Amino acid sequence: MEDTSEKKQAFESISKKNAVLENILSVLLKNESFLILGHDGPDEDCISSLVSMSLVLRKFGKKPCIYIQNQFPDQLLYMANICSYNKIPVFKNSEIPAEKPDVIFILDTPKPSMISANHGIREFFKNTILVEIDHHLYSDAQYCGNPEYRYVDKASSTCELLSFICCKLNKKKDLLKKYDIEEFFTRNIALTLLTGMIGDTNFGLTLKTNRERFFYTLFTKFFSEILKKSYRENSGNYSNITDIFTTIQQLSPEEKEVYQKLLEFTHFSKQTGFIFLTEVQSREFFEKYDPELFVKVIKFVTDFLAERSGKVGTTEYYETFIENGKIQYRLRAARGCTNIDFRQILNEFKITDGGGHPGAVGFRLKKDKYTKTEVDDFNKKLIKKLNEI
Repeated sequence: MEDTSEKKQAFESISKKNAVLENILSVLLKNESFLILGHDGPDEDCISSLVSMSLVLRKFGKKPCIYIQNQFPDQLLYMANICSYNKIPVFKNSEIPAEKPDVIFILDTPKPSMISANHGIREFFKNTILVEIDHHLYSDAQYCGNPEYRYVDKASSTCELLSFICCKLNKKKDLLKKYDIEEFFTRNIALTLLTGMIGDTNFGLTLKTNRERFFYTLFTKFFSEILKKSYRENSGNYSNITDIFTTIQQLSPEEKEVYQKLLEFTHFSKQTGFIFLTEVQSREFFEKYDPELFVKVIKFVTDFLAERSGKVGTTEYYETFIENGKIQYRLRAARGCTNIDFRQILNEFKITDGGGHPGAVGFRLKKDKYTKTEVDDFNKKLIKKLNEI
């Protein structure tokens, strides 16, 4: 895959957005086999977008397959069951499809270096159409797909963008009739899209703008109604959005262990709850626990700190599990704090490696450029600024 330094940006006009969508639809209809990829350490939105895109392709009689580095998290095993039921192959670790796909979809991935793919999968990138669908517009976000197939725009989640695409497809009645699609929005499509949207926004917690709240409410109500209508008593299936959120919020025994250990490092300063791990402390965690598991849990912990403090939660750790790993930060606002915009923190500290939503931001510092004393000084300044925000 040819790397690119071209920064992602939202569509300049509706016409350009529609033109890209038509290009993607043309590729979808003209080809048969598709490989669906996401990012390293996939979260709910990433996994949900992989599965929902695959379901859409199956609607049109195509042959999609998914690659994910490891197993589906316990909380999202119903996604694996959906793939199995719909005959969508899922490749893991060193596995690769037997044949090169016609098209590769790259979903919910901020930049090329974050694409989850083994060496064999990356060999497929050569001379293959790369379609990209993503909502990340961080300052360091870079395009992953071919120029004419980049559906990148403002949204609270990638599943929100997929919801727009699905609504467009659902209006093409002649096309649906041609492929004998009587019901486009099935229960499983509604379930996967809902999971991604509520997972990436923490059940709407990180939504700050009127636009974000409008589309989140619009789609979640629409898909929730589909779940309600298709629910069968005693089936064990999800009947509403709260059931889904409760499930994806559950932690495995090992995740609970990490959660409790992280809370031992908790501190509070005025309106900010924070956990700042040293390099040694970070290494101890990663020597004992899987990095993906840790990253998932620290997201929950950051949310907890925000709610517990009543306003702001922040966490920091060193990526000691990879060579040249960075120092990772997360900032979260408590539910109801609609007047906070953490992006001003990035501007004030002149941070270019990071971004996010007004109430949910992540950023990174290069470890080799900071001494421990300098990191400590930066953290003190960060807390001071967060207490003033």
